[in-house]
Amino acid sequence: MSLPQLIGLKCVICQKQVDSVREADFCGRCGNPVHNACLEHGDVKVAEGKCADCGGDPADSLAMEVQVERKLLDKERMRRLQQGIAISPESIQQIVPVSKVCPKCGGTNYTKRKPRATVAFVFDRVCSDCNTRYSPPTPTCASIVFLLVGLALTMMGLLSVIGALFLGNPTGLVCWGPLGVVGLLAAIFGIKSLIDSANRSP
Repeated sequence: MSLPQLIGLKCVICQKQVDSVREADFCGRCGNPVHNACLEHGDVKVAEGKCADCGGDPADSLAMEVQVERKLLDKERMRRLQQGIAISPESIQQIVPVSKVCPKCGGTNYTKRKPRATVAFVFDRVCSDCNTRYSPPTPTCASIVFLLVGLALTMMGLLSVIGALFLGNPTGLVCWGPLGVVGLLAAIFGIKSLIDSANRSP
C-alpha cells in the first residue's frame, strides 16, 4: 500500500508542478496535491463544496484515491499496533496490507513485486485493476514450521534454564535463555500467521 506518486502532479492552489516530495504533500483534509508554501501562505479561495484548507475538490479521482489509501494505511497501522509491532514514522508509508485479494477493489489479477518485508515467504502483489500494492498471507506450511520449530526451541530453552537453575550454572541461563525467547517469538508468529490466514477472505 502506498500513496500515488506526488512528483509531477500539479498543486491545486498555484497549478505549478510538484518537483520534490520535500516541497509538497497531499492535503491532510481532502487528499489533493499541494505545495507546502502555498498552504502556509494562506491565500486560498474556497468555493462551496471545496476543501477548506486548499480549495481543491474532495471528489476529484486522485483525492479520493489518496483518501482510500490513507484509510487503508490507518487500518494497517492499527492492526500492527494491536499486535505490538513498532512502526517508525520513516517506514509508515512502506506498510503493505496483508490480503488474499486486493484490499481496495477486491481484484484478483496482479503482478508480482519484490517484497518490502524483512521476512517474507511470498512476493508482494500489485493489483492490475487499481495498482494497489498488498501482500498475501504467510503460507500455511511456513506458519506451521514456525510454530513447530518455535515450540521445540522454547521447550529446549525452558528445560535448559530449569536444569541450569538446579545445577547452579549461570552460563546455562545466558546461553539457553535467549534461545527459549527466540523460540517463543517464532511460535507466536506462527500462531498469528495461522489466525490471520484463517480470517482473511478468500
